Amino acid sequence: MEPAPLPLRALGSGTLTRPIHERIFGKQSNGGGAFAQVNSVVSLKSFANFATYSASKAAAYSLTQALRESLASQGTEVYSIHPGPIATDMGAAAGLEDIAEPPSLVGEALVAAMAKGDFHVFPDSMAKQIGEAYAGFAAGVIEAAGGEG
Repeated sequence: MEPAPLPLRALGSGTLTRPIHERIFGKQSNGGGAFAQVNSVVSLKSFANFATYSASKAAAYSLTQALRESLASQGTEVYSIHPGPIATDMGAAAGLEDIAEPPSLVGEALVAAMAKGDFHVFPDSMAKQIGEAYAGFAAGVIEAAGGEG
C-alpha cells in the first residue's frame, strides 16, 4: 500500500479536524470533549528511510499544537500521540515487525495521559526514550502558557 501524497497527509487531519469538531461538539463552548491525534515519533525525529512520512507527521504535530491552543477556550482537551513502531499492517509493510510493539499500548497510554492531563503521549519503548529526551523542550516551549501576541 502506497502512502498518501505528502500534502494530503500533512494537511488532511488539519483540514478535517475543525468541521468534525464543530459537528460533534458545536461551534460554541460546551464545556468539554477530547481530540486525540496520532502523530508518531517521526514527527519529532526524522529517519532517512521515512523522510516524507516524517515531514507529514511533523506538519500534523504542528497542527495538533495549534488545535490545542484554539480548542482550549471551549474546554476541549487535545492529545498528541507519538508512537514508535507498532504492530500494524503499516508497520509490517515498512519492515518494522521485528521491533514493533502491541497496538494496545497506544490506547492504554492515551487513557493514562487523559487521567493526568498530559498533552504528549509516548506509548511504547522507543517513544518513551524519545519522549524523555524531548521533555524539557516540550515543557518549556510547546506546553508553556503564552502564544502569539
